[in-house]
Amino acid sequence: MVLIFELLVGCVSNTDKEALKPESETKDAKAQYNLGAMYSNGRDGARDYAEALEWFRKAAQQGDPDAQYNLCVAYRQGNEVSQDSVEAYKWCILAGSKASQIRMSMARTLSPKQMAEAEDRVAQFRAK
Repeated sequence: MVLIFELLVGCVSNTDKEALKPESETKDAKAQYNLGAMYSNGRDGARDYAEALEWFRKAAQQGDPDAQYNLCVAYRQGNEVSQDSVEAYKWCILAGSKASQIRMSMARTLSPKQMAEAEDRVAQFRAK
């Protein structure tokens, strides 16, 4: 299975994963995103997409649009998670302009019920 995270190329500075973990564990969303990118790219070791998604999820829950975009892609394609168009659309909405093309494409294929469910999930996410 190939996992595609389109925004990862060149986004991480010359930092190793171990040096980044303390920042990531203190809820620094950008550090969490960068750590996810390192795991996804296989930097400083083997690729670990499951670990990458865990760090992307942490960053996304704090509002990082790059991480939200990557969750959109993961759920849309079913990479390391069960394919879920509603969850993918939710993350596309939250990612804003970063995911506008995917969101427009998905809007043509989702039912009104699925779109409403995704919008409900967005509202619940924002209410937290």
